[in-house]
Amino acid sequence: MLVKAKPISYTMISSYNNCPWMFKAIYIDNLDQYKVKTDALVIGQTIHTIIEEFINNWKVKLTASPQKLLDEAIQKYLPTLKDGLKDEVIGILNNLDLGIIEMLRGKDVESEKAVALDINLNPVDFFSPDAVWRGKFDFVWIDEFLGARVVNILDFKTNREATADPLQLQFYAFLAHHYYKLEPVDMVNLYFWYLRQEGQEAIIHTTAKYSEHVDEFIAMPAKLFEQSEYPATPGEHCRYCSVAHHCPLVKDLAKSPEQVQSKNIEELVDAYLPLKQALNIIEAKINEALEQKEEIEGAFVKVKRKEYNKTVLDEQGLREYLKSADIPADVLWDSVSITQTLFKKLGLKIPEEYVTKEVAYRIEVVNKDI
Repeated sequence: MLVKAKPISYTMISSYNNCPWMFKAIYIDNLDQYKVKTDALVIGQTIHTIIEEFINNWKVKLTASPQKLLDEAIQKYLPTLKDGLKDEVIGILNNLDLGIIEMLRGKDVESEKAVALDINLNPVDFFSPDAVWRGKFDFVWIDEFLGARVVNILDFKTNREATADPLQLQFYAFLAHHYYKLEPVDMVNLYFWYLRQEGQEAIIHTTAKYSEHVDEFIAMPAKLFEQSEYPATPGEHCRYCSVAHHCPLVKDLAKSPEQVQSKNIEELVDAYLPLKQALNIIEAKINEALEQKEEIEGAFVKVKRKEYNKTVLDEQGLREYLKSADIPADVLWDSVSITQTLFKKLGLKIPEEYVTKEVAYRIEVVNKDI
């Protein structure tokens, strides 16, 4: 099967490696147009925007307080977030070690640098029809050292775990070597900055070995776009898949109960993750629509928003309260999640001063008379 290839990015290669069907759905069939922006995606994009503005301002206002410039950028973009995400973004950015930013002082740093290569590995415009490989560097600057040029790339990560993907490191080195016309002896330094981590441990630095993966990336267009089959491969990536509601594993289960019962346990296990993510995506789309409409009707059911009082616990206060109670040490520990169920199991009543009520909404499904 031959299809018109699109410019290849690290994200596309990673998607294919995770699940060939997901790659085909997004980049060949264009099903990604129906995707819902997840909270993780919104948080990542907002933090990138805030840090980009902060560093760009810091480059031209070298005498200004870095913390003041960061606070200004936060206040500019924070109102664009829904309330539930604001605290998380502030928490991540408050964890930022501004001392690390000092390594950029005096450097000619470019932010959101878009680079692309044509089929002959020559630099072209990012949106050129001749672009075959392309990517965006969060921040890039070039140092001269003993007659050699060193390209430095800094990429911000909001992942909860500091695990650098070797594929991204290799692909960025491939792009940088050809875009900046480096000789094989010249270097590409890559820095991944994990914003949820603290201090110097937040930075993972690698000097890329360019020559090891050139052939792999040159062969990538044929590998991605000339396959005869793109099998669905379930895994942890299903949790972030924007097209899980189209997944063949999910659609295969959208049958009668008898057909589902006929599946063996291995098939059901494979379908579990994409099915779970598909339901989350569907619920998110329904909630989004219900912000504009009172109810939505399908062929067999209709949905509407139902208001209820959500119980919000003061976890820190309750943790201190529990420490003062006669609770065995093997039952209570600092990292315990404070819930109403926990208090019920312990035979305790939650003091009123540690409880507040918030108005929240959930979807209510009503059968239609047919």
